[in-house]
Amino acid sequence: MKIRKVRIHRFGGPEVLQVDTVEPSLPDASQVLVAVKAASVNPVDFKIRNGQYPAVKEDRLPYTLGRDVSGIIEKCGAQATQFKVGDEVLGMVGIGGGGYAEKAVLDQKAITRKPARIDHSHAGAIPLAAQTAWQGLFRHGRLERGQSVLIHGGSGGVGHFAIQFAKAKGARVFTTVATENIEFARCSI
Repeated sequence: MKIRKVRIHRFGGPEVLQVDTVEPSLPDASQVLVAVKAASVNPVDFKIRNGQYPAVKEDRLPYTLGRDVSGIIEKCGAQATQFKVGDEVLGMVGIGGGGYAEKAVLDQKAITRKPARIDHSHAGAIPLAAQTAWQGLFRHGRLERGQSVLIHGGSGGVGHFAIQFAKAKGARVFTTVATENIEFARCSI
């Protein structure tokens, strides 16, 4: 059974997005096939589409955009034992792309169970923004309990995760936001 994917065959603006009907990819040993219920749009997608992302050059075209997905596992590879068919998950597709599709293959290490209280649309917006916030604070910033941190853009996708992660770590958080987003930021703090 064929599936639809939103792909680019050349670089450019939104006009290069094209819906193609193709055979679905199948999961390798440690991968799962996910029926995508939601996928998010991230700055990396714009950069790839415009030909401004170093890891995706013309030799990778046609290319299916989309890194973040939320959906339901349809098939597990032989060594993918952390999840089962029917599990609702969210995760990040590898740089090979594929989130803007009816079905996407993800490594089992790149997914987690979707919390029941979050719908697929919201869950599909979590992975890349949350990972970026986590890496900035802890991998690169080495934030520790008791330290203070200033998070610019605290009401944005990465910023609101950074606020919550820093607070959970026990840091003192300061943030900047536009006036109309003050209440949203207060809820994050």
